Amino acid sequence: MRPGQTVVVSGTTVTAVAAGRVTPAGARIIDAGGKYLVPGLWDMHVHLSMAGREALPVLLANGVTAVRDMGGNGPTVMAWRTASSWAGSTGRGSRPPARSWKAPGG
Repeated sequence: MRPGQTVVVSGTTVTAVAAGRVTPAGARIIDAGGKYLVPGLWDMHVHLSMAGREALPVLLANGVTAVRDMGGNGPTVMAWRTASSWAGSTGRGSRPPARSWKAPGG
């Protein structure tokens, strides 16, 4: 843990992390005091076709921005990735032998 940090985000990318308050001109300030900031999480062992497409927004709501599907129904899962990606994003990252899926910025 590193209390008292400033995190600068441009679009969906963290561009700087610094001790204390460092505020670029024109920046929108969000006071996250008392909160935690964690990177997007990977779930490295999911069975998406068993959980169903409705699992995607639940995963995102819990900080999981990327998954590795372990032997589910590949064509079904890849069709979800192609059609809607994850929660309306443009998911990327399919890599054999398992199928990977990540939300933008994840």
